[in-house]
Amino acid sequence: MKHFIVTVLMVCCSVSLFAQQVNTLYFMNNVPERNAYNPAFQPVHNVYIDLPLMPNFRFDVGNSSLGFSDIIFNKKINGVDSTITFLHPEALKEKDNFYNRLSKTTRIYGELTFNLIGFGFRVKKNYFTVDVSQKMSSGFYLPRDLFGLALYGSGKGSEFDLSRLGIQASLYTEFGLGYSRKVNDKLTVGGKLKYLIGQANINTDIKNLKLTTGIDKWAISGSGALNASLPLVDIPFGADGLIDLANLNPEVNTDLLSSGKGITNVIFSSNNGFGVDLGATYNILPKLQLSAALTDLGFIRWRSNLTNANLGVGFETEGIEYRPGDKIEDKLDTLLQKVEDAFVSSGSHNSYTTALSTRLNVGAEYSVVNNKIGFGLLSSTLYTNKSLYTDLTLAANLRPCTWFSTSFTYSLLNGRLSSLGFGAQLRVMPFNMYLAIDRIPLTFASQKLPVPTNLKSVTLQAGMVWVIGDPKKVGDDDGDGVKNKRDKCPNTPPGYKVDKYGCEIDSDGDGVADDMDKCPATPFAVRVDSWGCPLDDDGDGIPNIADKCPNTPVGVQIDSSGCPLDLDLDSVPDYRDSCPNTPVGVETDSSGCPLDLDLDSVPDYRDSCLSTPAGVQVNSVGCPLDTDGDGVPDYLDKCPETPASIAVDSTGCPSIEDSDGDGVPDHVDKCPNTPDSIAVDSTGCPPDEDGDGVPDYLDLCPATPAAATGKVDTAGCLLDTDGDSIADYADNCPTIEGVASNYGCPEINAAVKQIFEKALTGIEFQLGATAIKPSSYDILDQIAAAMAENTGYILMVYGHTDSAGVAQENMVLSEERANAVKEYIEKKGIAPDRIVTKGFGDTMPVASNATEEGRTKNRRVEFIVKFER
Repeated sequence: MKHFIVTVLMVCCSVSLFAQQVNTLYFMNNVPERNAYNPAFQPVHNVYIDLPLMPNFRFDVGNSSLGFSDIIFNKKINGVDSTITFLHPEALKEKDNFYNRLSKTTRIYGELTFNLIGFGFRVKKNYFTVDVSQKMSSGFYLPRDLFGLALYGSGKGSEFDLSRLGIQASLYTEFGLGYSRKVNDKLTVGGKLKYLIGQANINTDIKNLKLTTGIDKWAISGSGALNASLPLVDIPFGADGLIDLANLNPEVNTDLLSSGKGITNVIFSSNNGFGVDLGATYNILPKLQLSAALTDLGFIRWRSNLTNANLGVGFETEGIEYRPGDKIEDKLDTLLQKVEDAFVSSGSHNSYTTALSTRLNVGAEYSVVNNKIGFGLLSSTLYTNKSLYTDLTLAANLRPCTWFSTSFTYSLLNGRLSSLGFGAQLRVMPFNMYLAIDRIPLTFASQKLPVPTNLKSVTLQAGMVWVIGDPKKVGDDDGDGVKNKRDKCPNTPPGYKVDKYGCEIDSDGDGVADDMDKCPATPFAVRVDSWGCPLDDDGDGIPNIADKCPNTPVGVQIDSSGCPLDLDLDSVPDYRDSCPNTPVGVETDSSGCPLDLDLDSVPDYRDSCLSTPAGVQVNSVGCPLDTDGDGVPDYLDKCPETPASIAVDSTGCPSIEDSDGDGVPDHVDKCPNTPDSIAVDSTGCPPDEDGDGVPDYLDLCPATPAAATGKVDTAGCLLDTDGDSIADYADNCPTIEGVASNYGCPEINAAVKQIFEKALTGIEFQLGATAIKPSSYDILDQIAAAMAENTGYILMVYGHTDSAGVAQENMVLSEERANAVKEYIEKKGIAPDRIVTKGFGDTMPVASNATEEGRTKNRRVEFIVKFER
């Protein structure tokens, strides 16, 4: 441990492993050994045999934090180009850059694998593989705080966590039996069972190791365990049963080695275990394949050549005083001796178990040109020592033929975006050779020593196998399940269904394979598009074969026959029908509207006048307007306002006729039967000077008063119907003979007149009521007697009030009082039809309502005698 910092970093960084697989090989389809990365990968050859003379081997070196140029690099010192390490005093001036490149735990490890035996063979859709390989791996785990302590001392902090410090190394033999099956055209699954025999192992498990620093002293505390299975090696134990750390200098037991028995025990030890690989591929598209695999999921149980040590430490020290010029090795010797003295170690020989480093691969590849060119992406994640490490790799793959292929990869993570991978495969007759390497450095320091920059690891795999079944002859180059010698379509893309001749199945014979055919039942000889569906040139959803209107414009609604909708069945499709509701059977023009031959805006099927001249105003039935209704349309009518029922000629004007020859046309003649030679006025009627309705030429009494108009006989003389020598127009009783003193009515008896005059003031009623006071009965009895004696009398009874109170109420009161009088007289035997009543309220006063005397006179009942109703 004297040179721990220098030796571990320089030696282990240059001779150690970062990856357990060559990512470039993942996409090299023509190499059978890629099956180790995904057991679902079926080799393209029917049989392969791994030749013992040049076995398949894999060699991996690298670390998780530092590139080669971080350890050794060129630097100009005192003007001279020099190659120095990171511990050089000049380099330590920039130690911050070195420290910042370190991950939390730097993982330095290595692996070497040899395939001792390997072969595989195909049985129809199944592929079997058998292999035996020898594997050696080692790993060192260095916490970042350990580097900080070495570079900065206690200046980087007071506490350093060294719990991740450890080592793991194994040597074991793997016996593998693999199987894969092509489930269908898209899915392939595979797996490998492994039986493991361990030869040697050493690993540590540090639980808690911390270093606390101070000005005066340092303290170290922690615990852990070390397990080892080391054949041919003796570990010294003291009398107390503890490991003798003072004399710990393991050496090979040469006596056991020379006997030969030791070698047998090493190779066929009782250390054994099991592992499994699982994988699958899936063609989600004919040219796109996804793949995933979980490998090295397993363990080894170590039972022989065992050494176990439980370690515990707890001590304090005054630390190390270091000055420029002191030898750091001497200072470290002093510290490490104290650490060694403080360890308490108890030894035992108990069995223990270690897990394999498990890896998850997830990949995708898109292939073009019949799988001759592919572009891949791989995510590879390793789980070991309770940590994950991930690579992300891009690949470009060229497979021009089965005897040669190549791949180029580019690491995106662990190579700091600056490392390239390369792989090549070459088959010479039955011998298939290949070489694949990851992380080829792309940049180098340009000074004295060509140091690669940013390079953390190099991974290499190579080998040569004997292959049987040339894919071009007995193989299946396009992977469609039909041997090449019978395959009439040797370049079928992956995943397509094929017939017995290796050609894509086309059930409906339309030239489009079923796997791509979205219309697999297309009738024979029908032209189809690239998806195998019948052509639909106008894009209306009805294929040409069934489309009766194959040139329908885009976006037009159609019926089931592919023709534009014509809802009114006028043979003009709706999308250009300006009259989409035309009645069935109506003849239409090219715009879908009913014919209108006379252009009067009334379609012919409703037009009663089909030949109306252009521009003529028409009515709702298409006939010219005839405003005056004379039978002559307005556009021809020269007299558009002719009165109704007047006969007109062809111009619409009244016919010039004078039936009575009076010089006045019939259409204005109000007296169309005037005798000849009688003078007439402008209306065609003879003159009537006295206006009695009898023309002068017939009027024997031409001076009839104006008041007598209408009351003359046919000779124009005054009528006297009752013959009382009083003309009817002046006779108030024209049908009853009377006297002039009473205006043509019979003379009224003087005694009766006296009774009626007395009654004007003699009729009294209860206050505000209609009830007649008894004092009025006598006068009413006299009136009844007069009516009984004079049977020709018609009695008019009129009621009146004064203006006191409400006018409307007075009107009602006067009417009711008149009716009360009528009822009284009727009870005396006078017929009801001889008495007429009416109320006038306060509308006909005979005196002033301003005085009590006047109001008394206004409250009255009038009696008037008439002789005719």
